[in-house]
Amino acid sequence: MIGNNVLLYKKIAVSYVRTSGIVNPKTSIPNQIRDIKKYCERNQIFLKYTLIDEAETGRYTENRDQYNKLKKIVKNEHVDMVIVSFADRFARDSFEYILSIRELVRDGRQFIALYEGIVEECTSALELSMTAIKVELENEQRTTRLKDGRKAAVEVGRCPSTPTYGYKKDKDLKLVVVEEEAKVIQKIFSMYNSGYKITHIITELNRNPLYEGQPEMYPQRIWNYLKNKTYTGYIYSKNEIKHEDGSFHIEYIQKSKVPHEAIITEEEFNKSKIKWDKSHKRIKNSFYLCSGLMKCPCGKNITSAGDKNQYFSYVPKERREACCRFVLNEVDNKLLSFLESLKHPDQENIEDDIKNTQLEIQIQNSLKENESKFALGKITKKTFLKTIEDAQVIQSELQKEKYRIKNDLVNESYGQMINEKDFKGLKRRLKKEKFTFTVDEIGEIKILTWEVPL
Repeated sequence: MIGNNVLLYKKIAVSYVRTSGIVNPKTSIPNQIRDIKKYCERNQIFLKYTLIDEAETGRYTENRDQYNKLKKIVKNEHVDMVIVSFADRFARDSFEYILSIRELVRDGRQFIALYEGIVEECTSALELSMTAIKVELENEQRTTRLKDGRKAAVEVGRCPSTPTYGYKKDKDLKLVVVEEEAKVIQKIFSMYNSGYKITHIITELNRNPLYEGQPEMYPQRIWNYLKNKTYTGYIYSKNEIKHEDGSFHIEYIQKSKVPHEAIITEEEFNKSKIKWDKSHKRIKNSFYLCSGLMKCPCGKNITSAGDKNQYFSYVPKERREACCRFVLNEVDNKLLSFLESLKHPDQENIEDDIKNTQLEIQIQNSLKENESKFALGKITKKTFLKTIEDAQVIQSELQKEKYRIKNDLVNESYGQMINEKDFKGLKRRLKKEKFTFTVDEIGEIKILTWEVPL
């Protein structure tokens, strides 16, 4: 409930702020909120709500919970305006921007973007389109500047992202060794270079952790540590080069010119690289679709053994016979067949949803109105032809965006990913959707958790 002091304000507003992941600095949201509050104070605006979507892309709205809440508030509550710090926080491309702003204006709401100085109340379709294209262009330029800034920071030894295990960041964003974590890394390299297998290293570290709170070790985590050259004292990125025979090798690119404290020597890293380079095919083929997604009917997690073509229940820090075993290829095929039979929730209604947008209807009405005016001599031929030309530009842009949206929705289907054999992308998507399943007593897929409605 709004207090009586709201009467002291001229208007009521709701603000929306968003970041889109690690490209945006951690200060982004506080800075957006601060600028919006200052604007409201200067202009006697009562800020009723501030809605925040963290690390969400603006390209698709279905995953932006607070954005969708904003639309409901604007529809059902008394607010005069929506305020954002940057226009691209509200919509990431020109098509969505146009439709969203037109919807606000139609409902009698103002839209204000502080950075661009945009105040949308009653804007023509052409003006709105030009603003939308400008917003999209400025967003691309801003993203480029951020990437360039990150690159420059890394060159001088700063770490703008989450530091790798074994390090933390100081106040200058420089990597500093975490002693207890560094000892784990050193032990992994020492054991591996001494001839121990990955399974032996995992067993040793899980049974006898080097410190309280040490993360549980599993194969992919160990491989990630062994292949991380940043432990040698400079920040590196890696690039996998795949060959025609299915083999691959990793190329390392030194990103920083200023060193940080090393955890292992260059010689130790190169020695381990020679070892795991020889088994590069096995490492590349150690991807298992269902590990991390599948659970045993008894509730335990399922791990894999590629050499035995099995999934089996995994009991960390214990050595006992697995209670459940499944044929790896059979389970993979069952899961793929199950997912392939599903459709994207929006796919069946794509054509109807994007057939006739409100903006297109307005363009057609405007053309008919100007045609009548020209016929009656109320506007010149030059003005009439200019309105036709402007309308054609907007319609062309809309058609391109609609075609892209349609393709994006279709391409989001599980079947499309399976047809393209993008199994790693499929697994990443299922993990993001918190998908877990088991196989019941008759061998059928049984969903346990899934945050995407069927």
